[in-house]
Amino acid sequence: MPGQIEPRRVAVALAIDYDENRTDRALVMLVRSRKHSDKWVVPKGGIEKGESAREAAARELWEEAGVKVGKEAPPWGLDAEPVMHRDKRAHKKCPADLIDTPNMIPRAVYVLEEFRMHPSNVHAKWPEAHERERQLFPLHEAIEHVSWREGMRELIENARIVTSGFYKGT
Repeated sequence: MPGQIEPRRVAVALAIDYDENRTDRALVMLVRSRKHSDKWVVPKGGIEKGESAREAAARELWEEAGVKVGKEAPPWGLDAEPVMHRDKRAHKKCPADLIDTPNMIPRAVYVLEEFRMHPSNVHAKWPEAHERERQLFPLHEAIEHVSWREGMRELIENARIVTSGFYKGT
């Protein structure tokens, strides 16, 4: 529909190195924020026209963290409906009478995509290597590191690896 206001769609890539034989079985790849260099973030970025959220998440994971992943579902599966988070901030063109109502048009909608990653998927050179540091964190630590960013804690806490019962913690 022409003139319809749409929020920005953002793919969030949750890359997990899972090994049931380790004490910290689930390690999550985080990268340093470019805007807040003392903070860690989950790789994420806009979903381009003609691209699925999963394709965008895989692309962002490569660009920001140097991790190549396939499209296959991780062993804990994928939900039919992805985990999503609506930005609490209003879109700049959202009508004033809709702000702070259930019908508010958010600035962005974040879509979580989960990937199982293996050490062989991590490359020494990647597009943003000169801009970002990357590091694996145990799942519970990753959640704490990204909590400063609105909605990220909730996305990870509602990830299928957590809600499916596949991951039981350390």
